[in-house]
Amino acid sequence: MKYDAEYYNQIREKANNQILGIIKDYRENPEHIIEYLQFCSKMYRYSLNNTILIYSQNPNASYVQSFDQWRKLGYSVRRGEHGLDVFVPVYITYVKDNGQWRRLQDIKGTPLFKDYKEGRLEEKKQLSFKIGKTYDISQTTCPLERYPDFMMLGYKSDMHKEMIEGLVVFNRKYLKTDVNFQNLNSVTLKGYNVVGQHQIFINNFFGDNEQLSTLIHETGHQILHQEAQGEKSLAQIEFEADAFSIICNNCLGLAIEESRKKHLVQHGKQMILENTDSDKEEYLKGVLNNVLEMSKKHMETMRQEINFIHEKHREKGKEKEDPNINR
Repeated sequence: MKYDAEYYNQIREKANNQILGIIKDYRENPEHIIEYLQFCSKMYRYSLNNTILIYSQNPNASYVQSFDQWRKLGYSVRRGEHGLDVFVPVYITYVKDNGQWRRLQDIKGTPLFKDYKEGRLEEKKQLSFKIGKTYDISQTTCPLERYPDFMMLGYKSDMHKEMIEGLVVFNRKYLKTDVNFQNLNSVTLKGYNVVGQHQIFINNFFGDNEQLSTLIHETGHQILHQEAQGEKSLAQIEFEADAFSIICNNCLGLAIEESRKKHLVQHGKQMILENTDSDKEEYLKGVLNNVLEMSKKHMETMRQEINFIHEKHREKGKEKEDPNINR
């Protein structure tokens, strides 16, 4: 099929308008961003643009892949299902013809293409994006019992202590940060982060649930803000840590406290109010992109450390049940 630049430009423009529309809505209504951040926890492997684009088409999508990726896994897309538009990076080859750059695809079958094959034409490759299709797991023949192979369904509540232990290890190994549990002489202060000193303090007055939620939030500060001292307002710093913790909590299957949601909305409004950029949509998009990229970078490692601690406790449990095991 011959490349139709006008057709693809129309699709790209439509997709970009969807993205800008959602970003504008978040700017005007920060409370709407919570649902999107929870959605990000399922799509954190995707770019910000593609995550927003998928969300605009199906906010209930859970795990998406291309038609070919599903087929390689042994599953097919059910007949009649409509794919979700996503941006797909491609490199387009151009060749120089009498001072003009032309797409290689457009000169195939002409004498110029022979000149190109024989190395007589200057060429360059340029990154571009085409519109591709992706399909949610619910649109495929993948059976329900296989969903856990692709999707993180969360940890049970009785694992919260192990999750805390795993995050302590993650902080120490990857962020060079010590996590200290101690009495902070307060029934309201759940924890805090010492910027630039790689120290987190968690109030041991609270139970596992509150400690875990606080540790995730403070871990977000360590990831996002140790190298950005003085570059961001307090409102942006708190908004980013809240956004990170909401993505992380949802990814790990943890309930998101109402106080965390209110905290994010409060600082989101203040952050946008304080920002002086002329293009506030682009500014908010940059903030969200930073949080999403950091989530993508660290989420798998965090889960690996949690799973390692869980397996270690499981093996200890087996040894208690059978003292003769491994002897």
